[in-house]
Amino acid sequence: MQRAQVVFWLATVVAIPALVVASPEDFSGVSALTFTKKAVAFGPRPPDSDAIHNLQNYLRTEVKSLGWIISEDVFQAAPRP
Repeated sequence: MQRAQVVFWLATVVAIPALVVASPEDFSGVSALTFTKKAVAFGPRPPDSDAIHNLQNYLRTEVKSLGWIISEDVFQAAPRP
């Protein structure tokens, strides 16, 4: 998964639940920073690396802990001709 896709996915995972259930009073800057530090701690995440798979597992765990159901599209990217 390319970095832009991971950033988009991460932003979606963080932003959508906030839009649906959170009010400004529910937002915690400390919690957001803690989450971001954990995500960044995986280090560089090139495609198919252990780091990207670990980040994906971390995000799945966090989303599931909120009671959300995850639906995944698994695909194999093909090189450009």
